[in-house]
Amino acid sequence: MRRKFAFLLTAVLCNGLFLACNSSDDDFECPEDFTGTLATTEEKLLGDWVLTAMTADEEIDLTDDETDNPSEDLFAQYEECQKDASYSFGTNRTYLYEQGQTAANCENKVILGGTWELTNDTVALVNSCNISYVPLVFKDDNTAFLITDTFNVQDAEGKTVTAEVTFTYTLAAQ
Repeated sequence: MRRKFAFLLTAVLCNGLFLACNSSDDDFECPEDFTGTLATTEEKLLGDWVLTAMTADEEIDLTDDETDNPSEDLFAQYEECQKDASYSFGTNRTYLYEQGQTAANCENKVILGGTWELTNDTVALVNSCNISYVPLVFKDDNTAFLITDTFNVQDAEGKTVTAEVTFTYTLAAQ
């Protein structure tokens, strides 16, 4: 169950944040990488952002502990490898998403990278011929941002629950 759960988190993060480019048109061209000087409004996204919370609008029991204990706090139910996720946004418009890289003995490690641009609190990410637009909600002091989307989450009993899930990423100390 733990591997299935770790895979679910990776799939949720990757599939939820990156939209695949599908085209039957032979003239399809991949989106170009973002380049150029950052706008002042983009500078708030610079740095390393660590996953610090994940909540759902429905109570879900993700732990296979033979106890019925659903919670909206999904992050508390995760193991360290599943909590180990971060974004790094650089001044040269490159970004890196990592999961399972710093926690010990993680089996499902993920590294994704590409280029980024922030417009009206929506980050556009270009990665491997894909482009996605992810609306961010910044805290007033710009020390955290939230990403919210609807996902089908499988609980500990194998039932699929549709929930609105919010991921909170907090700016790491520089």
